[in-house]
Amino acid sequence: MELTEGEKQLKAEFARRGINLLGLNEQERQINDDYEWVLHDAEVQRKYAGKVVVVHKRKVWGAGKNHDTAMRAALRRRGFPRRQPLAMVYVEGVPLPGNAK
Repeated sequence: MELTEGEKQLKAEFARRGINLLGLNEQERQINDDYEWVLHDAEVQRKYAGKVVVVHKRKVWGAGKNHDTAMRAALRRRGFPRRQPLAMVYVEGVPLPGNAK
């Protein structure tokens, strides 16, 4: 399987950090990408500090004080991708150093 340029860059970054993503399938890579995006995106960190967010393809679909309230908020949104891989991430409120976007 040929990797896209973005996947190659991601693989190189994770290799630098000592993380092996070779065993992940496409859905698992999508969840991982969304998770990392939440952790490192300054705007997401600012806007959703102290909350859990439900994310699919770098879009926040719901947010709340815990996983349940975040998912309930996402389920109320028109167009919510119910049958797609989702990341649910607690937002600390400070992007991780060295990778803020």
